[in-house]
Amino acid sequence: MTGKEYRTITDVKGPLVFLNKTEPVAFGEIVTIRLADGSIKNGQVLDTSDDLVIVQVSKELQRLTELLVLPSWAMFSSSL
Repeated sequence: MTGKEYRTITDVKGPLVFLNKTEPVAFGEIVTIRLADGSIKNGQVLDTSDDLVIVQVSKELQRLTELLVLPSWAMFSSSL
């Protein structure tokens, strides 16, 4: 997959992942999220603004620390 990686995950609430300071992304864009343990989760952009992107992952994340422990990252499928 090509795209830019972001290490700006700030919060997780159930199946929602919050990222700050991304370049412009599109509603509905597909996102790949790699957890600190190396596992991969797929998601989709639900909401986007200048400062915040909300991604819904395909399966609920049980532990916030799964994402917030480096080297977790999110990669968007394309750039606008």
